[in-house]
Amino acid sequence: MDYYEELGIHPDATTLEIREAYKLAVRLVHPDTQLDPRLKKMAECQMKRLSDVMAVLVNPQERARYDARRERGAPPGVRCSEYAPQGV
Repeated sequence: MDYYEELGIHPDATTLEIREAYKLAVRLVHPDTQLDPRLKKMAECQMKRLSDVMAVLVNPQERARYDARRERGAPPGVRCSEYAPQGV
């Protein structure tokens, strides 16, 4: 899944569309909505990932680099290692 898919937007989305999709995703995974400590920790990881995705997609230079890697089939490169499957 790439950054655009994560936010539910098209690769040609405008910065405004990216920001709106980010806000929607934040409402879904915000850690403050979780009472269980494990779920809260997982939500924190997802928030960090969303922040990283947002930082790339709203920065024209970073987005161009990301798009170039994406077109070559390279993985996004952002992962919360704390929750990554073992051996990956």
